[in-house]
Amino acid sequence: MPVTTTNPLDTISVFINNLGEGSYSFFIYTYDANKNSSIRVDALGVVYDTTYERSLLNRVVTGVRKAGDTAIVSILTLDTTSLGTRFHISIGQVIRLIFSAPRFSECSPA
Repeated sequence: MPVTTTNPLDTISVFINNLGEGSYSFFIYTYDANKNSSIRVDALGVVYDTTYERSLLNRVVTGVRKAGDTAIVSILTLDTTSLGTRFHISIGQVIRLIFSAPRFSECSPA
């Protein structure tokens, strides 16, 4: 697969479209102008799609307490495969996004 490089030549990025959901092993080689290859570098990747989305479970709320005008909601920690958390609250008919973060420990109000 041809790769476009930039300066400095320390990093490359390639998008591979239309991969089905699942785990993949990639074997990467670089070639010089004389078509001599490098030593192989192995990389693992995962494609997430609808099967993964259907397997997601809601986080378990372990407690709610009031602190002044604030409600503090405690939830179980992320498992190691979770990519992030969104927390919505419904007050009457209004649903509000409270925070969205890649890791729960990094959450801040939206």
